[in-house]
Order: sequence, then structure tokens, then C-alpha cells
Amino acid sequence: MYRFLLLGLFTFVSLAEDRPNILIISVDDLKPMLGTYGDPLVQSPTIDKLAEASALYEKAYCQQAVCGASRASIMTGLRPDNSRVWEFRQVMRERNPQAITIPEYFKSQGYMTCFAGKIFDYRCVADGKKQDLKSWSRPEQPRNSEAMKNLGFADPAFREKLRLKEIELKKNGQKASYDAIKKAIGGSPCYEDSIDGPDEIYEDGMIAREGVRLIKELGQKKKPFFIAVGFKKPHLPFNAPKKYWDLYKETDFALEKYQKPVQGAPHYAYQNSWEFSGYNVPRINGEVLESFQRKLKHAYAACISYVDAQIAKLLKTLKDQGLEKNTVIVFWSDHGFHLGDHGMWCKHSNYEQATRVPFFVYDPRQNLKKGRYTQPVELIDMFPTLCQLSGLAIPEILDGKSLLSEAAENAKFALSQFPRNQGKNKKIMGYGFRFERYRYIEWVDNNYQQDNTQLGPLKAVELYDYEKDPLEQVNLANNPEYKSILRRLQQEAKESGLSRAIYE
Repeated sequence: MYRFLLLGLFTFVSLAEDRPNILIISVDDLKPMLGTYGDPLVQSPTIDKLAEASALYEKAYCQQAVCGASRASIMTGLRPDNSRVWEFRQVMRERNPQAITIPEYFKSQGYMTCFAGKIFDYRCVADGKKQDLKSWSRPEQPRNSEAMKNLGFADPAFREKLRLKEIELKKNGQKASYDAIKKAIGGSPCYEDSIDGPDEIYEDGMIAREGVRLIKELGQKKKPFFIAVGFKKPHLPFNAPKKYWDLYKETDFALEKYQKPVQGAPHYAYQNSWEFSGYNVPRINGEVLESFQRKLKHAYAACISYVDAQIAKLLKTLKDQGLEKNTVIVFWSDHGFHLGDHGMWCKHSNYEQATRVPFFVYDPRQNLKKGRYTQPVELIDMFPTLCQLSGLAIPEILDGKSLLSEAAENAKFALSQFPRNQGKNKKIMGYGFRFERYRYIEWVDNNYQQDNTQLGPLKAVELYDYEKDPLEQVNLANNPEYKSILRRLQQEAKESGLSRAIYE
């Protein structure tokens, strides 16, 4: 039985027939590399237009920069230390049986909840690619595309290579799973740029088509709908139809200005771009060749434009069906992405490029006013915000704050975290408190999976001043000039109840 907070004056709607529809649009691995966030190159007209009509959060942060943990956190409104999902293969409902997901709650309140694409990470839900059946009014309709069967690739020559390798593995009595085939061929390409075909040649085109179908179907029913559409690009491999690649030239893209480790940061603050291990990426001593860095940036941008075009199909359908004036739309990404800064690629860190995300809410009723907001916000704030906009009580279990609340308006920081292994049975956690100007990171020796309190000795500290050092080049924690600032931030972290460090 759930316990709920009363909404009082902030209850805008109460009757089921007056409740807004909800459309969630999630994009995998997307940093705020969009026109609306100031990027001069990326062509994302649909996202930009929607963002300008929305409440857009300039300083929005994920709670852990990896798909599984982040999505479990977002969809339950719980920090990773409370969802207890920090790693892959940790099943969300087993780790915290008390947790309730956003669609599950909305379903219990009379909504028809359906999805298309990636909402949860399949490795963190018990039913895998069925995406946590308990959350939804019905299962997802099966999608079928040749690319889905071929590691996400549409190139005929590569498909033939995969087919022959699968036959070989089976003939030898070996496992012929997705990962086994990928490993057996020595890794797959990290992009595909030459296929001139329809959007549906890749999976995101199929996801958009299913999203359009759901909007048309559920929009005709008396029940309000909750539809979540999760696009998979720009996650690796960077595959998109050729027309989206043709929007850019490789020479358009500049290399990241600072590609060295932070001066004075602990070695475990970094990751070695290990996600590239399953892909063919030319590297020398671990560093991606400069010429290939531009190719990867080009690929990332092409995928963003591809997804932007798919989102346009969803929004057009809302308008054509007469639903746009009663549909709240939330746009988010599960985390950011390193594109060479600090010599890192992909996610898996507590730094700005991995943790900052695009996040905005379109409310046609304007209870949540459109505009640009600069206070720190967290992706766990989405759950209570949607409750309040829909006139639903907010479950007490949630860690997030409604974006309509005073607490959210006055938030001092957003908290992200990331774990590191330090040898056999030794795990530490880095907690990054992102204040308006500073980021304070405390590394805690807490063996986090074995201790419900998560408390442990303070192992190391990082401090960054984004006003003076926006590229995070120097850890200022030992700089005497920042001693009082460090103490103040540590005190604020302690007073929030979210610091896990035991200070000696």
C-alpha cells in the first residue's frame, strides 16, 4: 500500500477526464549538444522548437552516468543508493521491492501506459527486453528490422560476415549470442554512414513508427495515456541513414580543447573509454587518433539529427490528432557523453560532460511556465513533477522534488555518483555535488553494495570552479585559496544528509 503526500494548493486537476496525457521522449547517451543549448553545428530543429516552448533546465544532471543505473533511478524517482541499482545485472525490483515506477503508478491512477523502444535497461529488469511488464498496461508490439538482427547494421557485406560467423560458432558447438558473435569477429564498426535508405532501415525509425501508432490509437480512448518512446541513438554504434551524415562535413568539427587528465585528480576518477572495447576504434597508447575523433563527432551529430527527425513524426501526430493542447511532453537523456575531453570517450564518470543532460518539460496548460531555468535539477525530479502536473498525489518514497515546488526552485546542488572497483571485493563510490559554480566530489571507501548506510571513510576529494576553469583542468581541493570554499561545500553536503563520507 502506498503512502502519499497531499498536494494542497498545487493540485491543478483532479478528475480523470481532465488529466493531461503524458508523452515521454528519451534519447540514449545524448549530451546537451543541441541548437537550443547553444551548439553551433548540430541540426536539431524539432527538439529546439519544442524546447523553446518548454520549461528548459540549463543545469540538469543524471544521478549516475551509465544506462542501467540512471534509468532505474529516473523511472523510480530514487537515487542509486536507494534504488540499489549501481551496475548491470542488478534487477531493479529485486534490489528494492518497495520501489514503484512512473508508468506503474500512473497505471494505478487510471492511465493507459504503453511504450516503444528503450525505457529501462533490459539488464536491470527481470523480464529483459519486455521492459518491466508490471509498469505497462500491455506489452510492446514486436518490431522487426534487418538491422536489429545484425548488431544494428544495415550493410549487406557486414551482415553476411555475421551470418557466416554465426554458422561457424554453432557448428563448433559454441554460443552464438549477440555478444559472442561480436567478440568472435573482433568487434564491430563503431559507425555506419553509407546506407541510403528510409529511416526504418535502423531501429529508431521503427520505434518512431510504433510511437506514432500508439498516439493514434490511445488518443481515441477515454482514458488518458502515458506513452514513453525511447530512442537508442546516439548510443554506439553511431548508425544513421546517409542523408543525416550529409548534413555535416567532418572538417566542421573541432577537437576537444583539453584532452589530458585533470591535474591532481585521483586515478580512479577516470575511465579508459572501455566501451570502445567492443568496437573497431583506432587508438595509439589508448588515445583515439585525431583524424578519427572528428569522424566520431560527425557520427554523433548525424545520429542526433536522425533522432530529431523521428521526434518530428511524434509531434506531428499529436498535432494531427488534436492532442497537443492536452499532452505534457518530457524530453530527457539518461546521461551525457565524453567526446574526447580529458582523453575520455562515452560516459562512466562524475564530470560535467558525462553527467549534464538535456531536460525540458512542455506543459500546454502552463502550470509549469515555459522559460529557461538555471538552478541545478536532477532527473529524479521528473516523477514528482509529472504527478503534480497530472493532479496525482506524490508517493512519499520518492527522492526527487517537483519542479513546481519551492524546494526545487531553491535547490543548491544536483548529485551524481559513480562507482569504481579497487581490487577484489573492494568498491568505492564517488559522489559529485554540482553547485551553481562549483563541483565537489568526495570518494568514499564504503564497499557500497554490502552496507545499507553507504557510509565510509573519505578517500579523496575533488573541487572544480567552472567560472574560472570550465574544462575541469585542475583539481582545486588542495589549493589554499579554496580552503574556505571547500569547507563550505563539504558542510552543505553534510547538512543535506546526502554525504556518505566519514571525516577523520
